[in-house]
Amino acid sequence: MDDYLYDRQRIDPKREYSSMGMRNVEIVALRVLEQSPFADVTRTRDVIQLDIADEEGITVLVTREAIELRLPTIEWTNDHHGPARTSWL
Repeated sequence: MDDYLYDRQRIDPKREYSSMGMRNVEIVALRVLEQSPFADVTRTRDVIQLDIADEEGITVLVTREAIELRLPTIEWTNDHHGPARTSWL
């Protein structure tokens, strides 16, 4: 597998987004992944979330404008749906 396809698979594991070349947000996310190769990747078109070491680690949110380091936490939802995993800046 060539490097481009391997990189695409790492930042878009479900193959939901166009592969018409790397966008800036994808290039930055790949750089962060080089430092944390076992991070779980979740993404939308414009945001890539990297969860490193699950609830005891850190969440890195990569957007076109910024890189946010966030701490995982639990948000209580007034007993309607139970606790939900989230993160705070």
